[in-house]
Amino acid sequence: MSCPTKALQRTQRGPVTLVFGAGLSCSYHLPAWPDLVRSVRLSHGLPDLDWLRPHADAPESSGPSREGPREPRLPHPFAYQIALEEVEEALRDQRRSELVDAEGSEGFEFAKRRLEQALRAALYSGLSLKPPLSAAVSLDVIAHLVREDRLSSSPRILRVITFNADDVLEQRVNLGHDFFRSPAAWPVACASDHPRRRDGADGKPPTTIYHLHGFLPQDPRQRAAPDQLVFTDAQYWESVASPNSFANRVMASALHDSYCLFIGLSMSDVNLMRWLGMHFGELISSKLSQSRRQGWTPQRLQNSIRESERHYWIRTPDADPTGLISSHLRRRGVGAIPIENWQLDFFRTMQDLFPGDFWKDLQD
Repeated sequence: MSCPTKALQRTQRGPVTLVFGAGLSCSYHLPAWPDLVRSVRLSHGLPDLDWLRPHADAPESSGPSREGPREPRLPHPFAYQIALEEVEEALRDQRRSELVDAEGSEGFEFAKRRLEQALRAALYSGLSLKPPLSAAVSLDVIAHLVREDRLSSSPRILRVITFNADDVLEQRVNLGHDFFRSPAAWPVACASDHPRRRDGADGKPPTTIYHLHGFLPQDPRQRAAPDQLVFTDAQYWESVASPNSFANRVMASALHDSYCLFIGLSMSDVNLMRWLGMHFGELISSKLSQSRRQGWTPQRLQNSIRESERHYWIRTPDADPTGLISSHLRRRGVGAIPIENWQLDFFRTMQDLFPGDFWKDLQD
């Protein structure tokens, strides 16, 4: 499939934010939600759950389009988070039984540390990264784009936002570069982290990768952000409880100052839909106010609102078989860019959106 003309025109005008989720990580066989939750639960002696076991005949959800197996239908929209929260509660109970006087925050801190260790182990247990970057792997396509865009005379990628806690993208972008001395990509995962403006690879600042759901890098020497993890239900709501939270500020800025490309996301995340709704609602209010001040005709107002579509969701057909999500997103200023698959067609789509001769080094 080819990119819609408007998407090509708009995303080539100015700064772009790449927003991605677990769909990209699956290209390197990082565990999807069911496998991650099952691994952590079993490692702590909690009973297996029927809906976490792979069944060939299990009904499939219309959830994320991934490069791995589809997920089974869930008993609750936050089932995975709830299942992990049970692990944390079990760890707190264990600590209380070990230490009779373990009151207050001690049990909570113990549980958080143990859960962090288990998640890190599960994330990277099957990971195998080898050079070079490949055009057949969607995450490598993004890594190559980030590497090459920052070296261009007019870089277009303003930032990268991810909902993943792993550092696989950083590892692929930083191939051949020293992460600590001269990185090409730099993670920012909490309010006390800041973009790196100097000492980047090739004498240019590294591209900032914002981790909105915490950060657990494979290399223990790197600074993690376990306090920002969003894996349990409680963590999910804590991450956006304050209007000025790290996640709220980063996403609000991206929607306001750039063209966002959503990649490897199901667009079913409650907070993501809330961010889009709030942003577009504010934009519409501004257009209506401008229309009243300047005496626009109804048609001009409608055209102006229609032109406000500036963000795009790259998806495969099975991510939205009924078209319901795409239709809803269009009312939030997000258009759809359909692709056939996450291998060659995704690569061709990114070539259309970011034309340039630097892609020749990624040909398979």
